[in-house]
Amino acid sequence: MPLNTPGFDFSSRDYENIRRDLLIRAERVLPDWTDRDPSDFTMLLVDLWAYMGDIMHYYIDRAAGEAFIETASQRESILALANLFDYTPRNRTPARVTVFLANSSSASVTIPSGTIFVGEGSDANYEFYSSVDVSILAGQTGSVVAYEGKQYSDETLTNSATGQVGQVYTISNSQVIPSSVRVFVYEDGVTGTEWTKVQNINAVPTNVSGFSVYTTPEGFTAVQFGNRVSGRVPPVGVRITVSYDTTNGQSGNIAQNKILGFKFNQTNGVSISSSSSGTGGSNGESLDSIKRSIKAAIQTQSRAVTLQDYVDLSLQLTGVYKAVASFNPLTSTVAIYTIPYIADYVSYSTTTIAVDPVVVATVEGTLQQLSMLGIVVDAPSTITLRPKSINGTIYVTNGYEAAAVKRVVQSVIDSLFTIEAVEFGKDIRIGDVYRLVHSVEGVDYATLEVTGTAPSNVELVRKGNVTLVTVGGITA
Repeated sequence: MPLNTPGFDFSSRDYENIRRDLLIRAERVLPDWTDRDPSDFTMLLVDLWAYMGDIMHYYIDRAAGEAFIETASQRESILALANLFDYTPRNRTPARVTVFLANSSSASVTIPSGTIFVGEGSDANYEFYSSVDVSILAGQTGSVVAYEGKQYSDETLTNSATGQVGQVYTISNSQVIPSSVRVFVYEDGVTGTEWTKVQNINAVPTNVSGFSVYTTPEGFTAVQFGNRVSGRVPPVGVRITVSYDTTNGQSGNIAQNKILGFKFNQTNGVSISSSSSGTGGSNGESLDSIKRSIKAAIQTQSRAVTLQDYVDLSLQLTGVYKAVASFNPLTSTVAIYTIPYIADYVSYSTTTIAVDPVVVATVEGTLQQLSMLGIVVDAPSTITLRPKSINGTIYVTNGYEAAAVKRVVQSVIDSLFTIEAVEFGKDIRIGDVYRLVHSVEGVDYATLEVTGTAPSNVELVRKGNVTLVTVGGITA
């Protein structure tokens, strides 16, 4: 008995093909209907069915695409995939500045932890807070490390806990640094007891008073408690508060000497002499970065064997923007060189980059646990920079303003020295400079020279002196 096939091509997924298939089937099952005029009501129904089919297939394709790393586009889907592979995306980090102070008084002065400085950014003023006490002797100078953002304490998550398992409460601020979150539960109704923050609340013993934090797809930070099997449950009706720090992320990477002063009047003879540029401020991982990190996490399988494993694992840690690893067989030491995000890297004039001690400790502590027996992990606290200078003559095409062409040439040369462009061990090649300069409209030709020591495989280049003269064109 022959099968009664519907006669549809199920690969037809768009409006035109679905409409064509419907009309072909209509010729078989409705031979008396021959009117194909667009004004015919039956043709209207065919058009509507084809339109509906096109839309439904679009939704089906989009829904199916969200289940795979390569094709997922929604933040919620990508975060779900990250959780599936036990990967925690890097969260926002605060910019770090060093404020240099001078004590003109006749007595030693202590700058207490929590001192707030005001810094001028590109689009707003930002606050920077110190995290340790620093003493400056009479008539001497000193420095304070400060982090961009604000500190909040005793924000109420709930005045009456539900007592249910797996309670989740969301912090009101969207710029929270998850690593700074501290939670207090008022179990006796009077005094807040600090609970322990854990990486995964589902992997702790039953009696642990713990909590974990995660970032929602909307960018807020949520606090999750246990379910009695893994971690305790806050009792019914208790008050729960939270303390945390916030940051503006990448925009807090202010330029050098942009700390304007103390937020509150400083009357003990201490003044600000200078400040470093802000480094390390980031907005957390982008969706593309999370996709790449998930793949790296799958490849490394949470173990460090090859040097690329060390690099991939380092890039999954908060505060690391780029990394490279080297091995010393004489001491069985793997050295992991890391740098934070530096927005104004083009204007850097120092010979080294200082890595945040917290990042150094995190890299060493995390990767040492994942290394093979006998391997020692070392994360150097400074990265050496090799300045590369560019000198040359730009011959400007007739009819172009020489000064304007020179500004554009300087801009494209700067693009070679951004934090996104530089890589460990990557030198500036004269061919790359010529290619960029000759791509500028108004440049007839140029003679260029690149000077400076080439970086080793664990060093970075930075912009040195750029001296350009123009010949020809329109001059004022």
